[in-house]
Amino acid sequence: MVPLMETKRNVLLGVSDEDCFFRQMIINTLLEKGYEVVLVFDGDEAYFYLKTADYDFAILDMNMPLKNGLEVVTLLNREQEVSIEKTPVILMSSDFSLEVKKRIYKEGVSHLLLKPFSQENLCKLIGLIESIIMLRERISEFKRA
Repeated sequence: MVPLMETKRNVLLGVSDEDCFFRQMIINTLLEKGYEVVLVFDGDEAYFYLKTADYDFAILDMNMPLKNGLEVVTLLNREQEVSIEKTPVILMSSDFSLEVKKRIYKEGVSHLLLKPFSQENLCKLIGLIESIIMLRERISEFKRA
């Protein structure tokens, strides 16, 4: 695999194959909002791409093959050069047990998206992530000044 060219406003989307409805809804929503979407189908690909390119944020499925979304985040957190704080991660699943939620928040996952979800809820979450990104950029500019 070759790292993609870095572009402004890009999102990594990692989904399992059986979620074609949600995959297409997410892709359409992100494209309408002006994002370039990098689509991966397993946790190993997600891990590789998150290590080798910058993304505005990532949406990862808890049910991806090879590594689930939480396993990808855990591996990235172990890497010194990769910061989950820099790239907000949204984990999506149809079930989040209390134990899984505790692990998710311990690893620094930004948000949980419980399936099924509506396009309206997805848009609200993307808007929230965009606000967080803008705030981080302003804080960074302030620190440099």
